[in-house]
Amino acid sequence: MASEDATKRLLSKKQTLDDAYAAPANFLEIDVINPITHGIGNKRYTDYEVRMKVRRPSLSQNTSAASIWNTFHQTISYHFRQIFPCFE
Repeated sequence: MASEDATKRLLSKKQTLDDAYAAPANFLEIDVINPITHGIGNKRYTDYEVRMKVRRPSLSQNTSAASIWNTFHQTISYHFRQIFPCFE
């Protein structure tokens, strides 16, 4: 019986079309654009422009700018380290 409990499906709320096509509550969108290559031969490297857009409901209107910046910086730093572990 224990194996049946382990593989039983979770009960979930039925999703409506409005829920399915609504904007997500949280998201981190990262665009890497405008590659510019510098140097010659094996001394070449490429610069990229990185644009990030974050939406977090926890950053409400009555939160101070310093607090918002701190939370934003922590979030971006975490995701940057996850994507580019060589920069730690």
